[in-house]
Amino acid sequence: MLAVLAWFTYRSARAATLIADDDGVVIRTLIRTRRWDWSEIEQFSTQIRVVGVQSRLIVGIRLRSGRIYWSDEIGGRPGKPAGQRLEAAVAELNQVLARQSTRNC
Repeated sequence: MLAVLAWFTYRSARAATLIADDDGVVIRTLIRTRRWDWSEIEQFSTQIRVVGVQSRLIVGIRLRSGRIYWSDEIGGRPGKPAGQRLEAAVAELNQVLARQSTRNC
């Protein structure tokens, strides 16, 4: 039981994280970590979706395969400072993606 609590505490401290580096993008949530190479990603976007009982602006990653990964844990309220920061971060991620795409051609 103590091991489960320690794991949960460790994961919750690192949850809701998006990291972009030279190799690609990592999204950490409470339960799992996902990684995509830049070559797998077509576009970053945001969308207002119902999460629990409220509408939130959340980040999405459209893959070249056509699949979209929506991260319910990374988001903010639309029109509020957190939502505005998310929109700015997504715009910056798309700029980084464009630079990575031209670098890999």
